Amino acid sequence: MERKFVNNYLLLGERVVLVDTGVPGNEKRVLRALARRGKKPSDVALIVVTHGHADHAGSGAALREATGAPIAGGVGDAAMNRAGHNDRLQPTGAPGRRVMPFVVQEYPGYAPDIEVADTLDLRPYGVAGKVIVVPGHTSGSLAVVLDDGRALSGDLVRGRFGARTKPALHYFHADVDAAHRHLQRMIDSGVREIDPGHGHTLKADAVRRFLDEWLSDQSPGDRPWP
Repeated sequence: MERKFVNNYLLLGERVVLVDTGVPGNEKRVLRALARRGKKPSDVALIVVTHGHADHAGSGAALREATGAPIAGGVGDAAMNRAGHNDRLQPTGAPGRRVMPFVVQEYPGYAPDIEVADTLDLRPYGVAGKVIVVPGHTSGSLAVVLDDGRALSGDLVRGRFGARTKPALHYFHADVDAAHRHLQRMIDSGVREIDPGHGHTLKADAVRRFLDEWLSDQSPGDRPWP
């Protein structure tokens, strides 16, 4: 799908896996994107929600109804999904505090059909890859790792504002060190490209440099906008 401020991904294999649903009301955009690719709503085999925040989970209930596909979410975020409300956001620096007033907080709640506690093989849903648990941004965050060397990271990292192919510290993390450990493990496992929840595709080498910078106590989160 075309990139917006919040990214949704259509994984096209033998069937379709949708990764993230966007803010409330985004379902029409997703259905239009399916139609442009010659796909019907019923072609969607699974909806993966990387975490329970409203900008990623907000259209989950509507898209489940439209497609009939089950929703997979992290077991650690299931209570957030049911409540239809973000948990307490923890800014990682001044940029997060600045954007806080503009964050969508509420959405139509739902109970995930599949609560992922470890890994979920995507092959039964027609896509060569797996869902893994990567707590850090939230306690139940998920990522999708594909066999072709790509990973969809949710909000473990973002593209930098104004230079969206450059990695940047996300505005909010429940546990920033855990989020970065999971990013490092994905790269160490052979992931070559990371598609984030915000911004454009990030090369693994660029993410590695970003993580090295973080570990050397030159935290991007303490820098001026962006």
